[in-house]
Amino acid sequence: MSRNGEKRLRASISHGNPYAGLQDETDFRDPAIGQGRSRKDRRVQQAVTTAGRARESGLELGDEVAYLSRILTVQTEIGRVGRDINKVMALVAERSQTLTTANGAVVELADGEDMVYHAGSGAATGHRGTRIAVASCLSGLCVRTGEVLHSEETRTDPRVNQEACRRIGIRSMIVAPLVYGGRTVGVLKVFSPSPWRFDDRDVCTLQLMAGFASAAMGHAAESKARLILLDERTKAMEALRRSEEQLTGQLGLTRQLNRELKQANRQLAEIARTDGLTGLKNRRHFDEALQEGYSFMSRRGEPVSVVMVDVDEFKRYNDSYGHQAGDEVLRAVATALQASARRHDTVARFGGEEFALLLLGADLTAAATLAERLRLAVEAGPWTDRPVTASFGVATVWPGCTSPLELVKQADQALYLSKRRGRNRVTCHDPSTLETDAQATTRPAPGRTSR
Repeated sequence: MSRNGEKRLRASISHGNPYAGLQDETDFRDPAIGQGRSRKDRRVQQAVTTAGRARESGLELGDEVAYLSRILTVQTEIGRVGRDINKVMALVAERSQTLTTANGAVVELADGEDMVYHAGSGAATGHRGTRIAVASCLSGLCVRTGEVLHSEETRTDPRVNQEACRRIGIRSMIVAPLVYGGRTVGVLKVFSPSPWRFDDRDVCTLQLMAGFASAAMGHAAESKARLILLDERTKAMEALRRSEEQLTGQLGLTRQLNRELKQANRQLAEIARTDGLTGLKNRRHFDEALQEGYSFMSRRGEPVSVVMVDVDEFKRYNDSYGHQAGDEVLRAVATALQASARRHDTVARFGGEEFALLLLGADLTAAATLAERLRLAVEAGPWTDRPVTASFGVATVWPGCTSPLELVKQADQALYLSKRRGRNRVTCHDPSTLETDAQATTRPAPGRTSR
């Protein structure tokens, strides 16, 4: 190779075209001459090949970071939508179409024997309300099996509804289950008018989007735990961590994404254990804290007490002044309980107008004293329509108490006695007294009856 040709070759490598500088060199075109190339020429050719492979590898890793960033961005958008279930479904459909570059996307919910289009994007926009029998479509099969399904060519796939596919113009599609409360309630679907349109990454993307949608829809329905979303975000963080090890050139960006993700996980964990109306911890958090605290204090041989609280005649208050006024009462009672409890006590809304406190290290006397202080705090609350009071039941671990659930049951039985004895009082669990009163009436299940 001539010296001028070598210079042009090196210049072309830096501009991304490793062969441009060799197009007029006869020793690279002629096989006979090529067999006699110098060692220096061969080293230059090897450098060209290595540089090309490095560029391709770097592009692939950069694409992976960009993909994960887009997933996290969509995840954040879903979280910002809030509790409007229709906006959640519309956003999920739109972003699923964008991420998979599909022709259309739709959220279908099971309604009896049919799958119903509830929110669509792209080619599915005009098909809202479309109903397809569960037994005759791929979406119905997805609901029954709870698995992600991929049809690469609908015209030869016996699992799909051929007539519906022709009407909407679907030749390939992916459906992913929307799971809430351990039950598949619908599917998220993307589709294309071309066969063999989607690959494994599209399947993975739709599965992630379905997980996000399931969690958001569950929170919108009950304002409770978004555990599915938290799990999917954790998976995204793990995928991002693996990419961080490979992408040394993108280290700064990857660390920033990890910090944001951890903060979002902490926020979601707090939301999943907080009552939306009162701001107290919810029933799920109380049950977990009771189980952990009970085991820990039992090993140490120290007492554990539970105080059950029920707002007196709350149903009558609701009927007289309306549910909005009733909500204000619950918030005021929650504030009084939280302000009067000890700093390390767990105060939770147990359900309806019922609250519960977990007192670690408090014996029956200490728990009863605290309960009386709480009763007085509620009684002295800022009540404008009419006075509001609450009844209290207290129970402490004793030798015959074998489980946390039994401890809650004992406190609830004591609460019921407070109700029977005139309300606005504190009653401590006493097996002998409870056995006598039990002959007169049967106590309803805790947290399910308005008193």
